[in-house]
Formats: sequence, C-alpha cells, structure tokens
Amino acid sequence: MKIEKLRDTIKGLGEVSVAFSGGVDSTLVSKIAYEVLGDKATAVTVVSEFTGENDISGAIKTAEEIGIKHKIIKVKILDGEIKKNPENRCYLCKVKILSSIPGKNIIDGTNADDDEKRPGMRALREFGVYTPLKELGIGKWEIRQLAKEYGLSNHNKESNSCLATRIPFHSEITKDKLNKIEIAENALNEEKIYNIRARLVNDKFVFEIPAKYLKKYEDSTDKIKNRITKTNIKTIELRERE
Repeated sequence: MKIEKLRDTIKGLGEVSVAFSGGVDSTLVSKIAYEVLGDKATAVTVVSEFTGENDISGAIKTAEEIGIKHKIIKVKILDGEIKKNPENRCYLCKVKILSSIPGKNIIDGTNADDDEKRPGMRALREFGVYTPLKELGIGKWEIRQLAKEYGLSNHNKESNSCLATRIPFHSEITKDKLNKIEIAENALNEEKIYNIRARLVNDKFVFEIPAKYLKKYEDSTDKIKNRITKTNIKTIELRERE
C-alpha cells in the first residue's frame, strides 16, 4: 500500500524538517513524520509579509493537533527583486523560504498532481527537498482521503496560495496592497465564502468566487462592503472562479 511505503520512506530518513504551511498536503506528511519519527520530526512554518494571519494561526492549530514540534521562522521577503514582482517571483520566494529551513532532510507536501512546471519546483530541486507524496504517486484526492482516515480536521481544507499571487506580475508589491487583500479575503471568509481570490488590479478588487458561493455573496454584499471600507477600494468586479 502507498501509505505503508510513505511511512517507511519517511522513517528511513531518520530525521526531517517538514516545510509546513498548514494545508492538507503538508499536514498529512507532518502527521506521518511525527508518527514514525516522533521528536526527530519538526514542522517548520516560514512566515513572511506574504503570509496571512489566518494562515499562521491555522498552521499553529494544526501542528498542535498533530502533536509535532513546530517552529515558526520569520523572513523578510518584500525587498529587492521580489518587490518588483517579476514573473519568477515564486521561484525567488521559494529560494528564500527553503534557505531559512534548518536540517539536512527537508521534505514537503508537493503531490503527484502538482504541475512540474511550477516555478517553485525548480527551487525544490536545487535545495534537494524530498517530495514523498509526489515520488509515490499520491495525488490530491487520495491525500484528502488519507487525511480523513487519520482524523485530520483540515482534510477538506481548500488549497490556497500566498497573498502576493493576487497582484499582477510587474505591479510592485507593497505592504499596503497585501494588507488590503487580506482584509478583503477575511471579509469574504467571515461570511463563510471560501476558496476565493481577492485580486487587486489598478485600484479595483476583482473577487473570484466559486459558483456555489455566488448566491451567498449576493446576500452578504452590504456586509462585505462595510468590512472593506478601510481599504478605500470603491470598485469591485465579480468573477466566477473555476
């Protein structure tokens, strides 16, 4: 069985640092790492200006649920080339993140369904990060099933990406923009509207919302607009997210 191979593979590493976002993929890897290695497994969450507060608190809660040792490492990413938001931003960001994770055996939750062409993949290869889920052909659906069987509370958590991805390439990334995006997405989440993106384009929010939440958005529009008043963004465009 793949799960047994996964357990044996991680156990064979002897000691690991798991790049831990708090998403279902890295949670499953962390859960198994803790089971087979105990205190020789550490979940490491790298926090930057691109990380939302809800993501940080979620990672802390999930690590506590697992019982694994958890380190939070803060890094400054919003400087130099990354601030200019080039098309290889994800690669540059991943390099900074991985270079801050201690330990010789770094593993992460990259899975068999992840696109090999993603910019971050290059950084994973350069740093020698081991991706057991991908290596064993375990994809997203199977990960969710395994996470559910393990009783992990986030087994059905939607995938997410960092706040910087809401800003178009070559448009400068600033703390102010990131703050506005986080306020908007929190406003939507507070109405139980999930798996969304609040993109900031030319002083306009483009809310990308899955079809199943569009009616809820329409019913909550006034509340959401009131919550985002502090952003001083007046224009909102609504798009259906696939």
